[in-house]
Amino acid sequence: MLAAETFVNSIEHPETGLIGTMDAKRIANIAQNRVILKFIIEATLFCAKQCIALRGDCEDLESSKNPGDFLSILKLMANHNDVLHDHFYSPAMKNATYISPRTQNELLNIIGRHIVLFGIVQEIKTAKFYSILADEVTSHNTEHLALCTRFVDAKGDIREEFMTFLSLERLTGRYIAEKIIEFLKDNDLNVENIRGQGYDGASNMSSERTIYQYLSHLSGITIKLQSRAIDVYEAFEMIEDIRKVYKNERDNVDGGFQIIYDQAVRMADKVGCIVSAPRTVGRQQHRSNVSSTTPIEHYKRNVAIPFLDHVLTHLNEQFSSLSVNASYLLTIVPSVMFSKPSKLSEITAQYQQDLHSPELLEMEMCRWKCKFSTVSADKLPNSPSEAIKVTSGFCNWKDATVAFSKHLQSKSHIEAVEAVITLPKQTKDVGAQLSIAHKAEKEEARDMLQIILSSVRFLARQGLALHAAADLSSEMDAQSIVDAIKDDFLRFQIPFTKLRGQCYDGCSTMAGARAGVAVKIQELEPRAVFTHCYGHALNLAVNDTITKVPKMKDCLDTCYEIVKLIKFSPKREAMLSQLKEEMGSDAPGVRTLCPTRWTVRAESLYSILANYDHILLLWETGVHETSNTEMKARILGVRSQMQSFNFLFCIVLSEMILRHTDKLSKTLQQPNLSSIEGHDIAMLTVKTLEGLRNENDFELFWQKIEKMRVQFDIDEPLLPRKRKVSQRFETGIAPAEFATSPKDEYRRVFFECFDLAVMSIRSRYDQKGFKTFSNVEQLLFKACKGQNYEEELDFVCNFFTNDFNKIELAAELLTLRTLYGTEVAADEKPSVNSIKTALLALSTMQRKLLGAVCIA
Repeated sequence: MLAAETFVNSIEHPETGLIGTMDAKRIANIAQNRVILKFIIEATLFCAKQCIALRGDCEDLESSKNPGDFLSILKLMANHNDVLHDHFYSPAMKNATYISPRTQNELLNIIGRHIVLFGIVQEIKTAKFYSILADEVTSHNTEHLALCTRFVDAKGDIREEFMTFLSLERLTGRYIAEKIIEFLKDNDLNVENIRGQGYDGASNMSSERTIYQYLSHLSGITIKLQSRAIDVYEAFEMIEDIRKVYKNERDNVDGGFQIIYDQAVRMADKVGCIVSAPRTVGRQQHRSNVSSTTPIEHYKRNVAIPFLDHVLTHLNEQFSSLSVNASYLLTIVPSVMFSKPSKLSEITAQYQQDLHSPELLEMEMCRWKCKFSTVSADKLPNSPSEAIKVTSGFCNWKDATVAFSKHLQSKSHIEAVEAVITLPKQTKDVGAQLSIAHKAEKEEARDMLQIILSSVRFLARQGLALHAAADLSSEMDAQSIVDAIKDDFLRFQIPFTKLRGQCYDGCSTMAGARAGVAVKIQELEPRAVFTHCYGHALNLAVNDTITKVPKMKDCLDTCYEIVKLIKFSPKREAMLSQLKEEMGSDAPGVRTLCPTRWTVRAESLYSILANYDHILLLWETGVHETSNTEMKARILGVRSQMQSFNFLFCIVLSEMILRHTDKLSKTLQQPNLSSIEGHDIAMLTVKTLEGLRNENDFELFWQKIEKMRVQFDIDEPLLPRKRKVSQRFETGIAPAEFATSPKDEYRRVFFECFDLAVMSIRSRYDQKGFKTFSNVEQLLFKACKGQNYEEELDFVCNFFTNDFNKIELAAELLTLRTLYGTEVAADEKPSVNSIKTALLALSTMQRKLLGAVCIA
């Protein structure tokens, strides 16, 4: 009986059955997932439109680290939407939040390829004709081609839109053209409708060399070619005139060149230069070698005539008849139409296939002139885009029914109907709705204000700019910076008298001994101790070591050039990887040598040393692969340096010294490092470098270099040419001393580098503020160990006047000794972190008992 009733109920009310319940649940889940997906897509689009990175330090919404802008935006949205909040923070959804980096990439790919690009393609199809713009760019050691398009949209606006990045495996013109055509065909764009191309002047893009270096005196022409329509048209006319001038100069080179040569001779006489022709040889590769008997004949045949021929050839190539005919289209622009002769025959001949009725073009041109005949000259449209926008009225009567149907669905039509018909029928008396409307307006304003405040707080937390870029011009002198600091202290209600420390870089504006920011702030508050940033001070010390030894400086400059030649060329980097693979080498890749990254310089030099023989082989291959004369010279220069003993010695020595300073730099960047600890480890590095400065270590170093020299087939060391020191640098009358052997010369360089490194680090870390911090830390350390600290106590109380009561501080230090002995192991050496940990373990009332110690 029960089963029969259940069956009847399921027939009469199917929505209460199991299937109906499951369907309703599924529909509700789909609707909820669409709402969540909408938020995720909006956050992705926001980051993409604002050009900000999506990811941060940790892909976790609950992490204390920076989760990135994408997750932070979703977290902000979740605070105002319960569905999104439950989705992210529900335990059941931990593994299905759809916010992983993979999902982000998929969303960006779908939005970019299937929505944005599809919309652009449809607009191009509507416009029919279009142009393409392309340029090469290197990203992550891979060549890409940025492809853009230019077209006139349905509103008559000229648009330039980015379409895609095309990965390039080869850089030949044929391959790039095939990639562009393949992309256009994949997106169903007709290649035959391309009416313009815009590239740079590289040989693989345009197969022409630039002529601007030869026509620099024609800057007026180049400006016109980049200006509005009438100037461009005039510029093309001027190009034809200039072509005739150069043709006339070429035909009458004897007379014109004599005037130029006489002027050059007069200028040579003024500066004491002897006029002569360079020697000629049987075979000359790098300059013209036409035989001549006199200097004037040489310069005419080898300079003037080739130059004029070159200019004429490239003028004809760059401004061919095709580009000139294309410029005739500008005669349709109204501002040109009434001042220049019409070129209808040329336009009709070139674009006959694009015109529906070429024979009617002349009559349409007459109507076009009549339209603007009553417009004053200063108000005539100056560009095609302005001319298109001037046209008004409906003219597409052939597809009128389709156009009217689209208009009925347009936003403007709907708003007009609502304003004229719907709203007047539904509007009630204003007085009756006033109080209700005012209340609703306040509630809405509160909600909007809460959203605005949340958005501002989000931007502040993420370190993002609230305003767009603006032209801010302000003086960055020391007084302006001090005023800005004082203004911020006042704005946040922080007493300036409580300032006890300053840390800046070492520039004169910040750390100047007389008028720097640190000095000016100490005039206001003498207890504000200044410390030069330890990491920056170390970097300056290393730079001093490198720049003051010419051999070391030249070596580092060569290393920069090696890195640029390899890392900035995907082709050469791929060749290097192939060479290593063929030789079975597991050496690391060449690392970038960056002046602003203080902890990777030794690794960069080591990567060059580890790939030394492979790089030499790369130069042998690369010099034959390139046809660029300048690039060949750079490669040959670097190869010559790498084959010299001087470079090998200096790069190994630099790597040896920088290995210690880089380790020190990494340690100095630890967040919990105290002032005295930083100074101690810096002095430890100094002692290490001093220990390496001895004859025995030099002998070991020399043996290592000799072994590497033989391994890489490097030239033997040579003594440099003896050069007498300038008299103004002489300090005595003793004769100059010179090294008697190459080994003695490089021994001098070895010792000089270590001396400079030690001296520079010592001088940079000998800071006035260190004495103050050292006394404070030593006071705490000695108190913890029960040692005598009277001298440190007097110094601290005298320097930090009114901050401490000497008697109370002495009593609290005795309490600190008792506390430290119970909280920390007896054999543990006191440190700032261990004392801090012991104090934080106390209760609030216990910390009040040690108030002065906590301040210290």
